[in-house]
Amino acid sequence: MRFVAQTMKTRRNFCARTTSLIVSERIFSLTFPILNIKSSKRYRQDVIVKRGQVGGKCAKFDRAILENNSKIKGYLMSWADELQHFESNSNFQMNENHCEIIFEKPTIVMKLDAAINLYHHFCDFINLYASLHINQTFNQDVDIIWWDTHPGGFVDNLYGVTWKAFSKHQPYELKDLDQKRVCFKNLMLPLLARQREGLFYNSPLVQGCSGTTLFKSFSQFILHRLGIKPPKAELEKVRIVILSRSTAYRRMTNVKEIFFFIADEKSRPEKESGALYERSSRCDETGDLKLNEL
Repeated sequence: MRFVAQTMKTRRNFCARTTSLIVSERIFSLTFPILNIKSSKRYRQDVIVKRGQVGGKCAKFDRAILENNSKIKGYLMSWADELQHFESNSNFQMNENHCEIIFEKPTIVMKLDAAINLYHHFCDFINLYASLHINQTFNQDVDIIWWDTHPGGFVDNLYGVTWKAFSKHQPYELKDLDQKRVCFKNLMLPLLARQREGLFYNSPLVQGCSGTTLFKSFSQFILHRLGIKPPKAELEKVRIVILSRSTAYRRMTNVKEIFFFIADEKSRPEKESGALYERSSRCDETGDLKLNEL
């Protein structure tokens, strides 16, 4: 972590390399320009376009560090596009004279991946979960702002219940803050869904790195926060779930062979077909069989 800005008092303000994660206390304000939301598009990188539209009051502000950390840009790769115009203002105060809206609670601003796709949307959630660990905060009494510039807002009908694992409040929409001067007493800009060498998406293969419990603890965290109790496995049955894609680079080339293999095993005598269950007996708690165990 690098300290880009420091407040007058000792507080927690830091920015990760490549501006992939930012935490700020009592120094952050945003002036949203005219978004032209009716004709706007999703994944815009030009919401903050002028010096001073984002800023705060800092005892020390190092622009050189900010610029050096803002070289990697991309809507879901970093916060560089939004922070490159940050300026420190010695006259800034967290009050109604400088702010039209003040978020009193700790606030998380999220730039979002596709909500209609389970894989891509959970890139959002697992990176938010990792950000909570980095920031060492798991309080659910927080506000969340969906940073989405689509005219229809961010529609999350399929997986929207997952937000309840992170906050007990309904998230705010970016379009509701259009042309407002918004201030935050405690703000986190979390890790994003498609960072370079990030988590879940673009994850590199690191030699010697194995057996991490991050994904298991994320799964347990979601189930616990949502009050979901996994069903007990029916030991007499094995359920096989196969997700097959038709795209050129995500297609399973041997999916037909898998189906024929399973169908053939079912038609064999019980003694002979037992080999399938021996090879596939390592199931998870719900009785699901992972493909790499076939």
